[in-house]
Amino acid sequence: AKVLKERGYLPLGSLRRAQAELYKGGRVVNVREYYLKNGQELPGIKGISLTREQWGKLMDGMKALTTALNAQRQREHHLGDMRYATVKSFKGRWFVDLREYYKSAAAKANPDVHEDDAKSPGKRGIMLRPDEWQVLCDNAKTIDDDLADLA
Repeated sequence: AKVLKERGYLPLGSLRRAQAELYKGGRVVNVREYYLKNGQELPGIKGISLTREQWGKLMDGMKALTTALNAQRQREHHLGDMRYATVKSFKGRWFVDLREYYKSAAAKANPDVHEDDAKSPGKRGIMLRPDEWQVLCDNAKTIDDDLADLA
């Protein structure tokens, strides 16, 4: 919590951070990877901004997602709209993927397609390693307080 107050963001891991911020007049929690350019840390394309409601749903699901991650069991938690937090394995390692999905072409063409078959992962999102996920969970209340304090 002290680091969050001093820096204005929560370091999750190497060049990855979470922070509450104002964006286009709304309050969001931004979970993003940064890159170095000329000695400056700049936001990269890997990441997602969650609305206050989506962040609240993520907080509600953190315990179940952590249990699934520790058990190495796939689990999906709906955050609202077409956004999901998913515990999954990728290249033999387990992650929590915070991602926006879009409606697939097959689903657009055929309204009878099952909802799970209708979505495809989009580019907006970030896969958090277990250690990064744990830092986010451990500091979720502080981030939520910061979100509420934004003008």
